[in-house]
Amino acid sequence: MTIKTVFFALLVSALSLTSTHAKKASQSTYFWVIENGTETQPFSIVRIYRDDNQLVYEKQLSNVELDIKKAGTRRKLNKILRAYTSWAQRVSKLTAEEIPA
Repeated sequence: MTIKTVFFALLVSALSLTSTHAKKASQSTYFWVIENGTETQPFSIVRIYRDDNQLVYEKQLSNVELDIKKAGTRRKLNKILRAYTSWAQRVSKLTAEEIPA
């Protein structure tokens, strides 16, 4: 599994979340956290939290260890975060609007 495929899968997964977490998105900011496994059992867990430390997204990647020391990895994670934030704000705006009868 290539890193590009991993990041694409993360992006698609992040955008497929239900709108229940997005209702407060318009006033929230988000941040990501990565948890890596050991050398004998490589994995990475990507978590996205709101600024109030509430977990809104989590994805476990088997046999992949993301290196956040690399600028490219951080750029891609930030791109996923911006996409999630944008999506959450759009969903929040749509759910706040009244649907005409």
